[in-house]
Amino acid sequence: MSNNPTRRIPPSTLQADLESWAALQVVESYAPMNGKCELGAIATLKQKMETRQTAETQAAAALATARDLAAETEWEFHDVMTTAKTQVEAQFGPNSNELQSLGRKKKSERARPARRGSSKQGSTT
Repeated sequence: MSNNPTRRIPPSTLQADLESWAALQVVESYAPMNGKCELGAIATLKQKMETRQTAETQAAAALATARDLAAETEWEFHDVMTTAKTQVEAQFGPNSNELQSLGRKKKSERARPARRGSSKQGSTT
């Protein structure tokens, strides 16, 4: 057993194990002392691994779909809220308390643009 069984095995190592499994199946005189290493036990464990990998792949696909649907709905909600704020501004005016309660600034509270000084300043010497 690995020192860290929660860390994934590198794909190259797993592929090498699958190739070794294919070769082991044709070894005629294979008779392991350890029951875990019998061909039937290994075949069962390989099937269990493949079943769990399939479940993981399906769950990842479901997660990606759920993430996409959530993002789509978030954008729909955001667009509707932006439109609703515009509707409140149209109904109550740009200086209304209702508009301010939705998080927008009143028109009268916006900072007015400051004049820029000219880049050429007359200097007297």
